[in-house]
Amino acid sequence: MNRHEILLAIIAAAGKHPLNPVHLQKVAFLVGQEFEHDLPANYYKFDNHRFGPFSVEIYQDAQMLEYWGQIHITQTHQSSKREYSASEQVSLGECRLPDDVKRYIRETVDWARQQSFQELVRSITYLYPEYRENNVFDYCEDEALLESIHRGLRQHREGKTKPAREWLETMRQELETDAHADPALG
Repeated sequence: MNRHEILLAIIAAAGKHPLNPVHLQKVAFLVGQEFEHDLPANYYKFDNHRFGPFSVEIYQDAQMLEYWGQIHITQTHQSSKREYSASEQVSLGECRLPDDVKRYIRETVDWARQQSFQELVRSITYLYPEYRENNVFDYCEDEALLESIHRGLRQHREGKTKPAREWLETMRQELETDAHADPALG
């Protein structure tokens, strides 16, 4: 695994939906936290920034990926913010990463895209309090909890959630599949 491939996978996981800078930064950070011991030695180092963990190297690498024709970086019309999307020939499935890393990236990108800028920054500072120090958002656990409840209700209303029974059945099926694949688990 190299960090360019991971960054490309993050952008490709969004499919036709471009990622904004906060998505890129926070998902790359979470991948680094989740797979810390499996990543290359030169993986992104994150500073404590005013919006949580931040690495300028991510933007430099994105520019290289654009130069190589693997992604597109566009400027939004409403502001000076950039958006990152994969070129037509790039998909997450083609990225040379272990399946568990690709699955984590896909799920984390989906999760991050469902949150507003403020919700995403608050979520990260909730999970990693060491990044609260320079944060411009006053962290309030009650507000973070209310945002989470509001997001859950919105997702339920939009039909994006499953009843607990369905989640449990999905988990049971995955456990059975794993047990058949590895008899030591059964």
